[in-house]
Amino acid sequence: VNLEQLNDIYKDGETVSLETLKERGFISGPTHGLKLLGTGELTKKVKIRVHAMSESVREKLTQAKIDFEIVK
Repeated sequence: VNLEQLNDIYKDGETVSLETLKERGFISGPTHGLKLLGTGELTKKVKIRVHAMSESVREKLTQAKIDFEIVK
């Protein structure tokens, strides 16, 4: 999932996770976790819970002061 896609799916204050993406119909079927990729910019102040992320995402989230957690 790319950062820019999250802007259309989430509102400020919500949590981005595999579970919430499934609830919203963005992901269906079995998965092996959720990896966040760095295309685009994230304009929403959300909390991020993913299984993996690219280094560019880590840098963008840190600069934007967006909380994130890597889950197993």
